[in-house]
Amino acid sequence: GHHELLSPPFLELIPEICIVEPDRLGMSLPVMLAGERIAETAARDLKDNDFLTLMREDVRPHAYRTCLEVIGRPCGLWGRMVAELTSGAPAEFEITGFPVIDESRDPCQIAFLFRYVPTKLEPARYVSGITGGIESGWIDLGHGVPETSAGVFI
Repeated sequence: GHHELLSPPFLELIPEICIVEPDRLGMSLPVMLAGERIAETAARDLKDNDFLTLMREDVRPHAYRTCLEVIGRPCGLWGRMVAELTSGAPAEFEITGFPVIDESRDPCQIAFLFRYVPTKLEPARYVSGITGGIESGWIDLGHGVPETSAGVFI
């Protein structure tokens, strides 16, 4: 049940978790839940906003298609992303995403864990936008993985 998510070690990850529910009819990733560290880093509350607005416009279609693959197959994904801070400096973060599968067995949401990799010069705070990816891959959950390049916002 869901109570396992509210016990350690998962409890300590909640500030870094974002849950999106891809809109299958239009290109958007509405945010259902965003942990406090994610809201701090984005310098705004993301709940009820489109996660794609955090991304550079040219990477949005691929990010959306990637999320549809995650819930459609279903499969997981991981990656190392690059974001731009409001200061203009780059920041790196790691992302892992899994479909949320409930009793209906029809995944419609994705839980992402974001781990920011702070630099010595500047902590990864106040992100103005996700600009692309460094590397990424699919995670096979028993249903295979897409043949497309392992694409997490790349």
